[in-house]
Amino acid sequence: MLDRLALHKLLVITAFFSCAPVFGASVLFQTDIPGPNAIALCGKTLWISSVPTKELRALDPSTGKTLEKMSSERFFGLGQITALACVRDQLFVSTAVKFRGTEKLKEYEIGLFKAALGPPGTGKITGVESVRLPGKSLVQDLFAVGSKTYLIQGNIFVSTDLKQWKEAGVPDSAKIKNIKFDTEKNPFADWQESFFVFEGRYTKGLQLKDGKLAFLDPFRGNVVIQEDKNYIKWGHWGMRPGNLMFSKSITPLDGLRLAISDVGTKLISIFSENGDFLELVGKDGKLARFGYPMSIQSQGNSLFVADFLDNKVFALSAPPLDKVEIETEPDNDFLQHNLFRHPDNQKTYAMVRCLNCHDGTERFSLEKFQLDRTHHPIDVEVKKKIDLPLTEDHKVSCFTCHQAHHKRLSGVVTGHFGDQKKLAEIPHMLRRSDKDLCLTCHEEKALKDESHFGIKSKKMQKFTIDVRSCFQCHQMHSGEKHLLSGKVPDLCISCHTKERIPKSHPLGGEQDVSCISCHTTHGAKKSEHFARHKTKDLEGACLSCHKDRKPLVGTIEHLKLDPKKKILWNQQEAVCLTCHDPHKEKQSTSKACLVCHEKQQDRSHDKNIAPLFARLGLEIPKEIHLDQGKISCATCHDPHGIGTDKKLLRKQREIIIQVCSGACHEPKGMEERFDKYHDKQGKSRGKR
Repeated sequence: MLDRLALHKLLVITAFFSCAPVFGASVLFQTDIPGPNAIALCGKTLWISSVPTKELRALDPSTGKTLEKMSSERFFGLGQITALACVRDQLFVSTAVKFRGTEKLKEYEIGLFKAALGPPGTGKITGVESVRLPGKSLVQDLFAVGSKTYLIQGNIFVSTDLKQWKEAGVPDSAKIKNIKFDTEKNPFADWQESFFVFEGRYTKGLQLKDGKLAFLDPFRGNVVIQEDKNYIKWGHWGMRPGNLMFSKSITPLDGLRLAISDVGTKLISIFSENGDFLELVGKDGKLARFGYPMSIQSQGNSLFVADFLDNKVFALSAPPLDKVEIETEPDNDFLQHNLFRHPDNQKTYAMVRCLNCHDGTERFSLEKFQLDRTHHPIDVEVKKKIDLPLTEDHKVSCFTCHQAHHKRLSGVVTGHFGDQKKLAEIPHMLRRSDKDLCLTCHEEKALKDESHFGIKSKKMQKFTIDVRSCFQCHQMHSGEKHLLSGKVPDLCISCHTKERIPKSHPLGGEQDVSCISCHTTHGAKKSEHFARHKTKDLEGACLSCHKDRKPLVGTIEHLKLDPKKKILWNQQEAVCLTCHDPHKEKQSTSKACLVCHEKQQDRSHDKNIAPLFARLGLEIPKEIHLDQGKISCATCHDPHGIGTDKKLLRKQREIIIQVCSGACHEPKGMEERFDKYHDKQGKSRGKR
């Protein structure tokens, strides 16, 4: 009689010769989490880290409901969480932070922390303890075997006390030769083995039944099984069912099977411990492709998947081996069944190929790949002809700007203040010097007299600032709005100093007003202070927000256009600047009026009526217009003349008279005083 595993293998072999076998699992839940990268099941809680939000989330593993959200910085410092692991019911969290030296980007600062958990199922962390590490590489995985703890950090280390570590002596998978490649059925089976750059390093490990250990080599597509001092290797690189293209994570499934996530095929492959291929699983339990199944965990028959690019965590329930129903995906070309041909794989392949190393397998750069963050788009079609490589459908990809497989070129790099250095090798494997690379596509950004380039000033700072490169203001990966390398106004005042921060015009607020709300460094004239009124997407700098003022321009004396006057701004908006200067301290309304209306100087009546009304126990009508609690010219007159007469009088005549008579003046004769206010200042005041 066949056992369960043998029976299942027989069913799979039968189905394989018609098409790819499918898992047929059911979906338990899917939970939205921005950019999940690491996952661990510990203390009856599913722990997930999010790259863009720098959060650690705790989920109920049966429902996917969020139990807790916590800032990773609160417990684990400023670094990104790169790995999670559960060892003896304790949660271990590894972090990495990149830091810059004086010359170049240095390596990471690595941390490993043991988190004390609250009651099971609560998602609480009650304390954190730092753990000593043996190396400086990224921590890839941590797991326990009896009293021993295994750590994968470049090499494989083992410890009994988490203080003293020694190398475990596991040979690189490249040195293990007991594997046969059937190149007749799969001509690429031994392809990865021939690459000398792949030394056979491991990134994931786990304990199997009977004391065996399993290690995953993602570059060669190998799984190495260790039993005592014997090592058996299985796994072939490839794009067909049963092959591993870009394997990423491994987990045991119900003690009889191994699940391996593959970001190249965007599916999860199920194997026996001996390497016999059993079936495939997608995010719907069948063959729907994941976005980037970066990390997986299991509990019994449940499989949990952190999908980095789909921004979701999936939970699937696997049927028992003897209950599996083989479902199929139609394919007439079964001998050449290529999982990579699927359109969902092709759509993001160029990015995934780079992400495969930058997700922490070699370097941790996940924040550069978040599709919902501000970074240079990689799927934009370039309609004009350029001499940079594009995808087959003429879209920008990582390799448009970076060249991973060619000699690094010499060129110029530019510092923030315009200092330049000529280097034999440009950093980041860029194809050109910074400015030249950007202007290959964005040549209009450097039009003479309409860009920030060429500005040289000693007035802004104590030293000379020379604008020479896009990189002085822009950052292509993980930038702020408009790919700016810092937040506005901080980025602007790094050159222009704090004196240029608007002192009267508010910043922020509901409309998110900032320097770039009024100014743009591209597509506007230097002579007009880079005013945004020239841009296509805005009606003007001032009038883009103050739309109600636009119909009034030219209709009253205050807003007249003077064709003879030479101005350094949009003429329609220059009238605003006659009275308003957002970069200077706000002056009183009356003071601004008296600049032109000098004859009214001796009749100014800036009376602070707020304390008078308070003393009398009266409330100032909300309709009355005061300037910081004081009566001003604008109390009676509307300088913008909205719906008023030639004198620009406001319509609140009765309310104004009521306020004047309520605070200081006798009601008798107030009508006449109001009408003849500018003819003769009333001197008599009522007494109360």
